Amino acid sequence: MATRTSLTIRNYTLEQIVSLLSMATLKIYTGAQPATPEDASTGTLLLTFSDLYWEASASGGEILLDVVNYSYQANAVATGTAGWGRLEASPYKIDGSVAVSGAQWNISAVDIMVDDLVILNSIVLSLPGE
Repeated sequence: MATRTSLTIRNYTLEQIVSLLSMATLKIYTGAQPATPEDASTGTLLLTFSDLYWEASASGGEILLDVVNYSYQANAVATGTAGWGRLEASPYKIDGSVAVSGAQWNISAVDIMVDDLVILNSIVLSLPGE
């Protein structure tokens, strides 16, 4: 029998997670993401976004990066193709995929050159009901 979690619990849990990540950075790397967030980062660090702000409350089992009131941009420190990212406020970590759209971390470009200005367009954190 499947475990099912109510929407209220999922929303509350997400709000607690982002409170732990209030001072988080999002680092974007080349290559494939590690098997777990506990593993060391892999690939070349391309850029780091900091000072991330989240919407005030979760809804529908999701919580979003606040891109209405804040903008997020970073200059690349290396050249490469973005493959994955790590949202981290030590010791808390969440790894996710990176793309221009349809990923956990959506940025303005994935083919990046040193000193390129890259924009973080969205982050959606979600918890499934089952």
